[in-house]
Amino acid sequence: GAFYDYKNLIRIDIPSTVLFIGNSSFSGCTNLNEINIPNSVTKIGSYAFYFCTSISNFNIPASLNTIGEFAFFNCTELTKIDIPSSLSFIGEYVYYQSRKISEITVNSNIPPKVGWTTFGGVNKDVPLYVPASSILKYQTTIGWCDFTNILPITATKIKPLTKSNYNINVTNQLLKIS
Repeated sequence: GAFYDYKNLIRIDIPSTVLFIGNSSFSGCTNLNEINIPNSVTKIGSYAFYFCTSISNFNIPASLNTIGEFAFFNCTELTKIDIPSSLSFIGEYVYYQSRKISEITVNSNIPPKVGWTTFGGVNKDVPLYVPASSILKYQTTIGWCDFTNILPITATKIKPLTKSNYNINVTNQLLKIS
């Protein structure tokens, strides 16, 4: 890979001209902790971020449709995964040994194709949020059916309003909350 085992890499801002993150591109970059992937990227190759043990969170772009095998293997600091509806395939061992994952959200009515080992080592009791109309599909699909806490994506995931995070403005009998 282009930056294979490059220990000084801390942050990546991938340009919008990139369509594909190649196999093993950033494998072993153990100090990498911030990844900015643009909406132009449609595929993350196998082993792309393998053993990038400092990555805690990143946004999966809405354009992504494939994540290759072992892509995030042993990314031990990952805590949350938010999978866009465009993602249709997640390879074997992608999130293997990502034991700190505490929440997974999948925004697709059709469960993305995964293998039995895609989430190996991930606690299967963590909340797996999916569209309410698709819960049964996830409960009966290989790789997803192991999760014991499959819940609907609901308004409870939206940040609650508190006095410190909103403003109220009433003008001409119109209530505006921002």
